[in-house]
Amino acid sequence: MRASSWTLIVVSGIAVFTITMGTIKVAELNTVADARESRLLALETKIDDAESSLTDLRTTIDGENAEASVLAEAGKERVAFVEAVGALRTALDKAANKVDVGSQRQAALDAQATVAAAPAEPETYVEPTAAVQRATSEVDAKVNAYEAEQRRKAAAAAARSYSAPIARGSGSAPSTGGGGGGGGGGGWFAEMRAILNNVGGGGYALVEYDGNCGGVTAPACASSGGTIMVSSAVANWPYVTKVWGMTHELAHQYQFRVWKQMTASPSYQTLFNKNPELLANCMAATRGATQAAGGCGPAQLGWAAGIWQGIVAG
Repeated sequence: MRASSWTLIVVSGIAVFTITMGTIKVAELNTVADARESRLLALETKIDDAESSLTDLRTTIDGENAEASVLAEAGKERVAFVEAVGALRTALDKAANKVDVGSQRQAALDAQATVAAAPAEPETYVEPTAAVQRATSEVDAKVNAYEAEQRRKAAAAAARSYSAPIARGSGSAPSTGGGGGGGGGGGWFAEMRAILNNVGGGGYALVEYDGNCGGVTAPACASSGGTIMVSSAVANWPYVTKVWGMTHELAHQYQFRVWKQMTASPSYQTLFNKNPELLANCMAATRGATQAAGGCGPAQLGWAAGIWQGIVAG
């Protein structure tokens, strides 16, 4: 019994030892597993944090892109606004000393104040731009009406001041003898003097010359010094052509009176391509000398009539 009992005790001891070792091993494995799980959880937390940061970054980028888009759109609207203001400034300059543009100028100032309050918002510019454009249209309309009225007045004044040509036929004027000399008493030159007087040029000197007008051959020429010159080439002109010639040269004398303003005028460029000869033809036409008025339209005739009155309409 003792031997058997001892053996049993020994075996039981082994079993207990084995179970204990197994338990320890399982505990170690559990510890390892717990550590791994902890690391896994930590890694998952980092991944979640990274994904959250990425989401935040994407949100930030999307916000910045949206803001950039808004700013770009605002930039486009601002360009349109600035262009509108520039057009109004040009219109206001054109209106200077002609019409009252106080309300339109104030509209522009109000528009600029509105834009300055929120320059980064595209919708800020919509109404101010429209307001400035309306102001420009109003100024243009006022100036156009003013200039049309000035042309009307000039034409009426020119018509009142026009002295009809000497009553003679349209054929060649008969010669009454020699002329010339810068103021001879008879012939073609005396006739040209009489015609010039009759078309309103009595206060201007008329002299005979050799036809050299500043290096260009011309039967008649006007000097800015107030002298009109004619050559004997006009002697055989038809009478109506002589009337046209003297009226044309007299027109140059009136051009000289407003030369600086006239040559700076945009309308002079637009209507006459800065050609004083065409303008003189149109001026002559407004006084009834239509010999060379083929290129003169209504707008040109209206503008040309103003020069006789010292008016440069725009």
